Amino acid sequence: MQDTAATAQFDQAQEYHNLIDGLNVGFAIYGSNGQLLTANENFYSFHSISKDDVYIGMTMLEVIGYTVKSKKFGKFDAQTIYKMVTDTFERGEAFRIELLDKHERKLRISRHLKPNRMVVETIEHLFTDTTSNNFNQDQNLKHAPSLTIEELTSALNRTADGFGLFSAEGQLLAYNNNYVSLNPDIAHAIRIGARHTDIIAAVFDSGQVNLNGMTREQFHAYAERERLAPTGATAHQNKDGKWVRFSAHRLENGCTIFNVSDISQLKHHELLTKDLSQQAATQEVQLHYALANMSQGLAMFDEKQEILVWNDQYLKMTGVDPALIKKGMPRLDILRSSIKRGHYSKEKAIETLKMYKDKGFTGKESINHHFLADGRIIEVHNRPVSNDYTIVTMSDVTQREHDTSQLAKYTKSLERSNAELQDFAYVASHDLQEPLRKIETFGDRLAQKYGSTLQKDGALYLDRMQHAASRMRQLINDLLTYSRVTEKKRLLIPIDLNTVIEGVLNDLHIQLEDTRATIDINGLATIDGDASQLRQLFQNLISNALKFRKSNVQPIIQITGETVTIEDKLGTSKDIHHIKITDNGIGFDNRFKDQIFTIFKRLHGRMEYDGTGIGLSTCNKIVEQHFGTIEADGQEGIGSTFEVRIPVKHASESKR
Repeated sequence: MQDTAATAQFDQAQEYHNLIDGLNVGFAIYGSNGQLLTANENFYSFHSISKDDVYIGMTMLEVIGYTVKSKKFGKFDAQTIYKMVTDTFERGEAFRIELLDKHERKLRISRHLKPNRMVVETIEHLFTDTTSNNFNQDQNLKHAPSLTIEELTSALNRTADGFGLFSAEGQLLAYNNNYVSLNPDIAHAIRIGARHTDIIAAVFDSGQVNLNGMTREQFHAYAERERLAPTGATAHQNKDGKWVRFSAHRLENGCTIFNVSDISQLKHHELLTKDLSQQAATQEVQLHYALANMSQGLAMFDEKQEILVWNDQYLKMTGVDPALIKKGMPRLDILRSSIKRGHYSKEKAIETLKMYKDKGFTGKESINHHFLADGRIIEVHNRPVSNDYTIVTMSDVTQREHDTSQLAKYTKSLERSNAELQDFAYVASHDLQEPLRKIETFGDRLAQKYGSTLQKDGALYLDRMQHAASRMRQLINDLLTYSRVTEKKRLLIPIDLNTVIEGVLNDLHIQLEDTRATIDINGLATIDGDASQLRQLFQNLISNALKFRKSNVQPIIQITGETVTIEDKLGTSKDIHHIKITDNGIGFDNRFKDQIFTIFKRLHGRMEYDGTGIGLSTCNKIVEQHFGTIEADGQEGIGSTFEVRIPVKHASESKR
């Protein structure tokens, strides 16, 4: 009788095998004789054992012996664990143990003794905090009358997937809660004894499944074929947005197990991955076009200085054969290939190779120039970025370097011409002094001694000669003043502009009285400058205002100053003193506002106003010497305004 009972238990356990194999918990059944009757795949996986170690027919003690080896039981051995299990069974209780496996994962193993002396063992992963190796007897786990479909269904309710078991005739024998929750649109049709065809009809009527145009009859035939001969998993999205996957497994006894899985998270990641892939593909295309349309050569190298990305311009500027370059090619090999193709002269090749072999070269930002054999000059910008990668940009600066070289030549030539002009003005002025003095002296003597005896024409000629000598004297003096301004750099020290103006007005005292001019002064400050040059500046500007006054109109000259703070091109703040000299004279046409600072430039004839055309040029030179600017603004018949802007301080003056 005992063998007959054991055989019946074995057959019953095997019937359940296909039902428990898809569970996400480990599941095993022992017969009343203590021998293992069946176990699912997760039983072996969670215990970290193989079917060669634990096989059907082994006793529970022997199974525990193998499972102890893969766990962290501390001081407990297989015999001790087995005794604890049997002791709890003797007290009519279920046995439960929580512990860590060898991978530090938390497990819970439960064993339940049935009235027919069969034992059900479950093993599951725990994802909440538990105490390591916690042995206890769960008072809530009581005996059940027998191992039934209902009992198995109760166990399956703990799984995340939906489970439905249909008989060979197509009637629903068992299902768990998730089989309903994952099929909310047909929940009303799911009940024990329901026919598979009725449930399929409910699915069709719900309109939630993409049927690809199938009619009710076609869908019914398809669903029945899947029950009788499953072909694979299908998936659809419910009204609530949840993605669900269906799969069917046909058992040997003709029954069919349907599994329903929530794959919403999986679909989300799938769609996200697809979207990211599409974005990456789009960005790759955009990057390709951006690189292709760059006027610069560009390449990126990894931490080993092996090339990752490059564009066509990079190949043109390095001279590397496009057929040879490939991802992972070392930077030095690219340079050697370029040299081999004659891209560099021998001398420049050696020099460039030496530079690139320097270990610290690629780790720091640098700008270098490659002088190619064909005459081109390539500027190479080496810029390290994160992960020890390097971005290299190459620009053809041949024309720029040529223009810079030409500009340097023109600048040098201009400086030389200016120096020669200044030397000429200075030397000529000195050399002309002596003959001019003789002309003036003999002219004066001739006028004193023979003036009364000269005929009318002779007296006129003598007067014109003396007047010309006087103009020559003024011209020579102005040239000397102009040459002295540019002759040498002078130390700039703090100068009170009010004191400077006071001295100028004292020098112009007679002219001011003769013209009855009014001078208003306000807001002048102390600035770094050269006292004699600043005095010359104001004297020239005030004299100009007096010279070009309106007839029968009292001259009014306003001199104002204001200190303002500005930012230079480098973003550095600096104080500038803004000076305005405004008059009510005859003014001038603003078309000539820039020309009036040109040497020898006159807007009026000598017969109208005397002068040499050097005074404002001298003003311009003085302001330049003080690192400032001067501008003029005029209105004919109304007056003129001269604006001078000079830095208050010259921090770099000592370095000049």
